[in-house]
Amino acid sequence: MTYGDLVNQALRLIDEYSKKGTANPVIKTADYRLKIPDAVNEIQQDLANTTGRLNKELLIINNPVMGTLQYDTSTIKNHIPGTDDIIVSLTGAYSYFLEVSGYYDVYIEQLTGGAWATLVHLEPTPGSEPTTFTELKGLLTPSSATNSVRIRLTGNYIYPYRNYILYPYTFPTAADVQQNRAWATQTLPTDWLKLNNVMIRKDQRQWVPFVEYKITATQFAWNRYQSGELVVNYYRKPTAIAVVDTSAPTPTELAQVIDVVADATYIVPAGVAGKILAIDSPAGSAELLNYYEARKYSINPESGMYGLQVIHDVYA
Repeated sequence: MTYGDLVNQALRLIDEYSKKGTANPVIKTADYRLKIPDAVNEIQQDLANTTGRLNKELLIINNPVMGTLQYDTSTIKNHIPGTDDIIVSLTGAYSYFLEVSGYYDVYIEQLTGGAWATLVHLEPTPGSEPTTFTELKGLLTPSSATNSVRIRLTGNYIYPYRNYILYPYTFPTAADVQQNRAWATQTLPTDWLKLNNVMIRKDQRQWVPFVEYKITATQFAWNRYQSGELVVNYYRKPTAIAVVDTSAPTPTELAQVIDVVADATYIVPAGVAGKILAIDSPAGSAELLNYYEARKYSINPESGMYGLQVIHDVYA
């Protein structure tokens, strides 16, 4: 169903589409048309939150390099002023990752010609020092693959650090440098509404439930030591309808698809009509909304089922 179809159906339901078989001019229904986009978006969101949830997948391939306990540096340590902490060194390092907080002062250096030369100097902008852990990561360009590279912490203040590593690999961009956390993180999709479930497919070629994750307001995090293909099944927000001039929508605006599950398309016009009629005819509005609410609970969309799973013995 398109937005243009919905407008016509909603106007017919409130008996404002035509008079004696002749379509009313737009000016006669302008006030109702003005209310329709907001009503559509409200009905879409209501369905997405209840019986008309919209399923979507977030796929994550989790198979980190150097992803063993040998490289686990998650213990929080402090840099002490008056000392230089050489926290890691590696010949032929091409990228780095670490987390720091506070008034950090970090040098990444290469040994060339018998002396240490700076490749990267990292310190916060004065006045914007982080109060929680912030990740520092990037690419390195040593002058020779045989040069030793090190991360050196210095500075006049105490500051904590953790999850440091040098990689003997490069990445497409600095943003792509692999996290060296026990919990890897990824920003939630912009259309995220609510989690359904998380599954993992391991080498056994079977989907099994995955529980080693956490969700914040903005991030999905998972145990990076559990290699496999993660499928995060979630319910998404509907795509909002946007119309600049409701009395003269463009062809593109009229062609916008009402973003609800297929089984809900037949009740959306009633819900929208009930919303826009609330002031002019409370009784008519109530009748239409009652119809919408009653039929809403007959919708039963699929939520993503997995037939091949491992049954865990709870007594083992």
